[in-house]
Amino acid sequence: MHTAALVRNQSPLIHQDIGILANIHPIGILAQDKIEKIENQFDILIDFTSPQSSLDYGINVTLNLLKTIFNFMHTITCDIDIIEMHHKKKSDIPSSTAIKIRNCITKILKNKQTNKINISSIRSGDIERE
Repeated sequence: MHTAALVRNQSPLIHQDIGILANIHPIGILAQDKIEKIENQFDILIDFTSPQSSLDYGINVTLNLLKTIFNFMHTITCDIDIIEMHHKKKSDIPSSTAIKIRNCITKILKNKQTNKINISSIRSGDIERE
């Protein structure tokens, strides 16, 4: 499976590794600003062209992955905690996303786990991408 990343025209992010941009490690996928340059080179395209991007797609993928993972487990013998970080001006604590994740896991596990799933929230500084 091949992945590509598209950024706005003449963005300063052109040719930068998206792994580094995501504050992880280089993954060998360089951002491009022209889809014509990469249109036949990917199965999955990550589109960063809109300045008002939405995390809804990522959240839905995460929830589906959680369903897949936890449906394979017969019993849960470990604690599950959710730790989430946002900028200091974010008003909802915990965030609605953290609550969605907890509700998803709780619904899947039903009788498989007796421990409560805790959410810890950090609000500090200018943490990017609320």
